[in-house]
Amino acid sequence: MTVTIRDVAREAGVSVKTVSRAMNDHPDVSEPTRRAVRDVARELGYRANPAARGLRTGSTGMLALLAPDLLNPHFAEMTRHLQTITRAEGTLAVLSGYDSLDASSATASVRSFIEHRVDGLILMAESIPDEALEALLAAKLPTVTSVEMPLAGVDHIRSVTGGMDLPAYRRAAYTIVEHLLDLGHRRIAYIAESPAISGVQARISGFQQAMADHGLPPDSGRVWPEGPPVLPTSEFGYQATRELFATGDRPTAICASSDMVALGVLRALHELGLDVPGDVSVTGHDGISHSAYTVPPLTTMQTPYEPWCRTALTLLRQLIVSSERSEPVCHEEFALVVRESTGPPPSPKQR
Repeated sequence: MTVTIRDVAREAGVSVKTVSRAMNDHPDVSEPTRRAVRDVARELGYRANPAARGLRTGSTGMLALLAPDLLNPHFAEMTRHLQTITRAEGTLAVLSGYDSLDASSATASVRSFIEHRVDGLILMAESIPDEALEALLAAKLPTVTSVEMPLAGVDHIRSVTGGMDLPAYRRAAYTIVEHLLDLGHRRIAYIAESPAISGVQARISGFQQAMADHGLPPDSGRVWPEGPPVLPTSEFGYQATRELFATGDRPTAICASSDMVALGVLRALHELGLDVPGDVSVTGHDGISHSAYTVPPLTTMQTPYEPWCRTALTLLRQLIVSSERSEPVCHEEFALVVRESTGPPPSPKQR
């Protein structure tokens, strides 16, 4: 026998309207009521009928997920959590990837989402091409981004406060540099794929601030390299490290802008005959599952994937159903995970 919304309302002791609003994350429903209704719906095996809801509200019940590089485990982790949450709630999440160095691929994905009338979009990227942004603005498609994109007078494109916002990125970089400074390192390099990207800028800012706050001269910390935008791949980390050590500039520690970049750093140091962490300490950023299985295991900053994804979906649903809403905040941020890739610097004699 099919369980209806009226069955859920009767069992939960609320109105049908309240059940509908609770299942769609309407801001007028309190969090305790929302949880109670969802618990009852789960116990009864209730699933909303997307076709009926679409006819009634004009909603397709589909959400879109857009990521710049699906081969990057960071975005794969985010996608996995988002799809796990939406699947449990009976919502269809449609995934598309694009090449962040090819503006046309992002624009094509956005236009396809708009044509298929998705209800909203979660954009897992630190920037978006102008044409894709123009399409989102013209369609007024509710959109949540992973990094803030200030747009004057635009209310349907928002970012999550906390979790992975720019201040959180700065604090994360500051924390990991402090870890290295506490170990005794004074010459630290930061390998970043594209300083023009806001999230990377925030990490570099945190790195430089930590060095300055500890009274170290500018040449004690170096950002490498400065060049055209590239993807944060292991190949990039490998080549950047080889170039860095070819200059004769030998830091005792390297901060990589992501765990994927750090994988390339570790490979380059191995080929150069340098021990990690005996000769050079290495840190990453993201906390992807691979980072625990490198040789040696990688010290990194763990991304709050699951809390951020839940907050992002709550914000997106509020953008979809109401112009008057609260501001969901992700209260968990990056957390330092110390592993065997960091240790004290070598003594001057060893260097």
